[in-house]
Amino acid sequence: MSTGNRVMWIDAYNLALDVLTIINPYCDRAEIAGSVRRHKADCGDVEIVAIPHREIDLFLAGVDSERPAYPVRQALSVHFEFLKSGEHMLQYATPLCNLEIYLTTPAQWGVIFTIRSGPAEFSHRLVTPRNQGGMCPSWLQIADGRVKVRKTGVLLDTPEETDVFKVLDKKYIEPEARHA
Repeated sequence: MSTGNRVMWIDAYNLALDVLTIINPYCDRAEIAGSVRRHKADCGDVEIVAIPHREIDLFLAGVDSERPAYPVRQALSVHFEFLKSGEHMLQYATPLCNLEIYLTTPAQWGVIFTIRSGPAEFSHRLVTPRNQGGMCPSWLQIADGRVKVRKTGVLLDTPEETDVFKVLDKKYIEPEARHA
């Protein structure tokens, strides 16, 4: 949840579209999340969830976890002031508000996109077990961008947001209707 300047939805939406134009050449997928996706009248920041292109290691040593974010970070730094980064997040200052890019993988997309669409209280309920007032069945766990069976550790496929709701045995809730 943002604590900075609030901007009108249309301004945040236009900024988000500009950001997508900048990063799309470096991503397999990128979409608007957060309060902009939920069409809030005013927004504290712009959030984008993205799957950056992955480089294939020809020597089969694995994918370099540092490399996929670099072109996205470099492209955005030309336009906005870089503030900080985390393992899966980049943050920038723009003339309007802060911009946050959440980097994920195809396997994590459904969970990360759902959580980052928020609001925070809804996302918290989504990952909390039902026996504690949440939406997640007690036999499942949501962690590290995946849904898994608690007893066996089996990861369930949730490549899309609708898949997350299906495995939680919940009716899909449109982003605009998501509340605490």
